[in-house]
Amino acid sequence: MFNCTEAFRIKHIRLLGPGGTDDSRAAVLHQAGVTWAARTMVLNHGAANTVMFLSPAQANPLQVAIGAIGATQANVNVMVRIPWAVTWVNATQDEIIRNAAGFVCSTDAQGECCHFGGILKDAHSQSHTHWRS
Repeated sequence: MFNCTEAFRIKHIRLLGPGGTDDSRAAVLHQAGVTWAARTMVLNHGAANTVMFLSPAQANPLQVAIGAIGATQANVNVMVRIPWAVTWVNATQDEIIRNAAGFVCSTDAQGECCHFGGILKDAHSQSHTHWRS
């Protein structure tokens, strides 16, 4: 699925819609927070974690874009619209990006996306950072 490794999908991709996460700010923020908390507790992962939420309509374009990258490539821009991208920085700070332009990835020897390098924004992207006490 998506030409991504299983580990990449688990850490960074969720589906929107039936059988997945509701397409609402509250739902995507909650699901991304659950992913960050699980990685923090189970894996002692201390860094920020980004989860990208895609509708089924983005699945094929994402698969095609990653398939075109090729094997063993680093820091390649994947220009596929991401409806929601949520980065939990820590327990009190998150960033929500609506309509991201894409993301940066690296591929392994099989040509699968295996490393997340960041979200790409453009003039159509909306970004909001939230702090909690």
